[in-house]
Amino acid sequence: MKKMIPIVIIVVIAVVIASWLGLSFQIKAKYDNLKNELSKYSVKSSPIDNKSMEYLSDVEGKWTCKLNETNGPHSVALKALGLTPSVKNFIYLINYQMPEYSWFSQKRNKEATKFAMFKGELFPAVMDKTIHVSADQKIAFIITKESTVLVFKDDPSGLRELIYHKNK
Repeated sequence: MKKMIPIVIIVVIAVVIASWLGLSFQIKAKYDNLKNELSKYSVKSSPIDNKSMEYLSDVEGKWTCKLNETNGPHSVALKALGLTPSVKNFIYLINYQMPEYSWFSQKRNKEATKFAMFKGELFPAVMDKTIHVSADQKIAFIITKESTVLVFKDDPSGLRELIYHKNK
């Protein structure tokens, strides 16, 4: 009977390790799938130069502002991720890429998955695959369609989100 106890303990440990590995491989496969999907949502950051500043001025001066909101959905998402709502943090989220899966840090994997899910939900359709950013990272804009531009500005009360639509 005493000889059976070590064998039972070894079998139990082997079953626990095999179960953990099986579950970890399934989780890793889902993580890698999400990482691959997220890679489709990539944009480049481009500094706002004179030409893009003229474009933005034209948009703000001549187009119709359909939404002018502070602390809107992008702000809520940034807060949920533990980030202060700002243009800089919005750019960080838009440019976020998931790290490789960590076998030893499920906390890091959960955090990366959370960022990826918010990015996937909030990522706008970007026509030119570019987010135009001011040098001080206080203003950014995204052209989503020929006739629609999203503008983000730092505001004393939070992140201001504006949607402009071109008049016909």
